[in-house]
Amino acid sequence: MIDGTRFALFVSAAAILALTPGPGILFVLGRTLHGGRREGVLSALGTWSGAQSTSWLQDWDSPRS
Repeated sequence: MIDGTRFALFVSAAAILALTPGPGILFVLGRTLHGGRREGVLSALGTWSGAQSTSWLQDWDSPRS
């Protein structure tokens, strides 16, 4: 069984990781601030399409039962 101190440390670390923006969000934010709304939307669509195609390819490559 985990003690209270370690559990509090775990919950604190998990909350910090959950609230920290990832590289995709920082990329879109940077492009939006530099190039405006249009460039931000296009960057968001590019990030989304890259994530979706990776997900689809991983699903396509996985064995079917």
